[in-house]
Amino acid sequence: MKKALLIGDKNCAAYKSINGAAEVLPQIFSCEMDIADETTYGTLTYEDIKDYDMIVFKPADWGKTGTTEATVALFTYILHGGNILALNTGLNVGNCQELKLLFTSRFKAEAPYTEVDFIPTNAELAAGVETVTVRDIPMMFNMDIFKQTNILMNIKFGNTTYPAAWAHPWSKGKVACLAAGLNGENLKAFEALLKNIGSWFMA
Repeated sequence: MKKALLIGDKNCAAYKSINGAAEVLPQIFSCEMDIADETTYGTLTYEDIKDYDMIVFKPADWGKTGTTEATVALFTYILHGGNILALNTGLNVGNCQELKLLFTSRFKAEAPYTEVDFIPTNAELAAGVETVTVRDIPMMFNMDIFKQTNILMNIKFGNTTYPAAWAHPWSKGKVACLAAGLNGENLKAFEALLKNIGSWFMA
């Protein structure tokens, strides 16, 4: 992978900020990474993003700050063979139906900040990935039963299990989602999984 774009907010609550991701992800993916923060991502067009090998999507609250123009750009990017990795808060897109379609999920709720286990499932992209235990804000999703997706990890939260990471092709592109990654330290804990996803994107 040569070049990626990180989309997210800097001037927000620390746990929603992309600052930690901006430090860790270029090392994990061994690539150059540009940043589109809250001052610029609303005006993104397909022409702005079409040449990136991957887009990492982690805005604090796309339902409030996302624009139709940028949403169309992301959707078009996938239709033309792009790769999107949606992380943590980036998966909660409010009423943005286009991104819900891409992520094949419906945000249900988030639990309080706590220590949880992220358990790999028997999936090719989770090969070599071990259980990850981190303090995070567990995000719970209902998967779209009409879309086929590959669950890579589950969150075990009390007696309940929810999808924690999943991936699927979408049109000519590929989408991967990780309902974790509160900060750079947490993302580093998922390095093995993220490297597998990066290799899948480039295959």
